[in-house]
Amino acid sequence: ESGHVGDGNIVNGIARARVEVVPGNVAIEGGALGSRENNDFSKGFKGLSTQDSKNVSQVYAAYVAPSVQKDFGEVHAKATYRLGYVAVDDGGDRVFSGQDRFGHAVEQEALANIGMDPEGSLPFGWNIAGSYKREDVNQLSQRFEQDTVIGEIVVPVAPTFALLADLGYERITNSQRNVLFDSGTGLPVVDADGNFVADPAGDRTTFYDKSGVVYEGGFI
Repeated sequence: ESGHVGDGNIVNGIARARVEVVPGNVAIEGGALGSRENNDFSKGFKGLSTQDSKNVSQVYAAYVAPSVQKDFGEVHAKATYRLGYVAVDDGGDRVFSGQDRFGHAVEQEALANIGMDPEGSLPFGWNIAGSYKREDVNQLSQRFEQDTVIGEIVVPVAPTFALLADLGYERITNSQRNVLFDSGTGLPVVDADGNFVADPAGDRTTFYDKSGVVYEGGFI
């Protein structure tokens, strides 16, 4: 028995840059990624061509992340923000349906913290941190959100040993729009790409909503 399996092809590109706007205090970082891959050997691959094809998977992503940090005596403060975008086109799911498994998403994350090292004038170190994370996915307007605020104390007991305790609050939610159904046929409405269409007049359905106090103790 003999045969031939077609060659696979992958084209990748990645770039990253960081600029110190104010050295040691303000910086901006950004990056981008692009990838095209042949995922069906039964057909040809168009390389860098922008023409869509059922046998080509494409992933494009980019992000920008400014940051600020400043010391006020023994107190250290820092804040960062990141905005990212990713788009995926896998040419459709050829096995089950014409629906793409993923479209595109936007992610945002903001972090801020302030604190002192345990080696300072106080007999302990402390830190207060807050973060907010959100991801919006195009399919049915899916949304993930996470809010966290945590206070931390570090108490040195020996030169190489310290006790750690933190206490905070966290909330996580995950929701999406309901699918729009055709009033005549009763079937889900899909767009030109075969993806479900969200009902603009419908309520947002929350699948996960949990909040509460978080705490932890240990040693370092």
